[in-house]
Amino acid sequence: MVNKKDIKKPRQFVAFLAMTKASVLMSLRNPTSLFFNFLFPFIFITIFGLLNWENAKFDLVVKPNSMKTGIVYEALQKVDALNLVTDKSEADIQDGLKKGQVAVALDIQESGSVNIAPGVDMPVYDVHLESSAGAPQAANSITSIVNAVIGQINTSVTQNAPKIVNETFSVIEGRKYSQIDFILPGQLAFALLTNALFGISFTLMMFKKNLILKRYFATPVKKINILGAEVTSKALIAIFQSAIIIAFGYFLFDFTLANGWVTVFSMLTLSLVGIFVFLSLGLLIVSIAKNEDSLTPLAQLFMMPQLFLSGAFFPIENFPKFIQPIAHVLPMTLLNEAFKKVAFEGVALSATLPQIGGLLAWGVGIYILVLILFKWE
Repeated sequence: MVNKKDIKKPRQFVAFLAMTKASVLMSLRNPTSLFFNFLFPFIFITIFGLLNWENAKFDLVVKPNSMKTGIVYEALQKVDALNLVTDKSEADIQDGLKKGQVAVALDIQESGSVNIAPGVDMPVYDVHLESSAGAPQAANSITSIVNAVIGQINTSVTQNAPKIVNETFSVIEGRKYSQIDFILPGQLAFALLTNALFGISFTLMMFKKNLILKRYFATPVKKINILGAEVTSKALIAIFQSAIIIAFGYFLFDFTLANGWVTVFSMLTLSLVGIFVFLSLGLLIVSIAKNEDSLTPLAQLFMMPQLFLSGAFFPIENFPKFIQPIAHVLPMTLLNEAFKKVAFEGVALSATLPQIGGLLAWGVGIYILVLILFKWE
């Protein structure tokens, strides 16, 4: 009989160290763990580091008949935070003010002169600002900047002389937007992207692992029909998902549907085009992934650039100029811009043909790659 006293008790601290070592090694050998613990934070730091909030500019639209010379205009030109837009017609400006696309319109006119010192006359300027009720935050920021510039001009001439710049304001009432109108299009595009990337890639990887795809391949059914069935099923789910998101935003948060059911139809049509393209990305991922461990990092690699560079969360204009052309052609950017046009601006679906064409070009190109690279085992 073995005496219990003769049995050596395990050294608990040594066991603790051994288990800790094993857990660390398992984490380091897991691509998914490496991505979320190391690469994912690095991506966030890089994105926020590249954002140039200090140099973000507001567009101040100058009316066609406004003066584009003189002390007021030249002073506004020197303000780094303002970008003076001079190429819009009066009709475009009024339409933009009503829709919230133009935050503030500027009109400068000379209205005589004033004597500021013996023998010294200066012209007097009337500055009129038209702001949009549909873009209150940008309008307030621009108005504050212009007020500060005019105040500096008036005080710099002389303390006792009459003002040389007189300012008036008016507000153009039009379509009013809430925060959900800015957020929902980008969120919808992101939901479609994640649904496609993770939905079809994980499903097909499971089919590969369980040899279901191999059995499909052994049947007389054509390969394109097998993959087409998966794409169609995921597309139907995506349309249902889009309808729920739009209804949720409209009924609970007053999401703006500029043209009612026409806008809903346009957004669902764009969702169908978007999911067609995003599913091609999911199929490409499962075509090049060697196993389940490499699937998630690859999906994140395809998703992260689009998530941050699409304009859904951060303005594209705040990124360095060498990144902006890349950001504007990404699939999620194109879909996000198309959503905003039909929902936010109220344009017809035909006005989004450039974005639809760009999305379809992405889709066709990637599906060709999928047909070349896809493996059934």
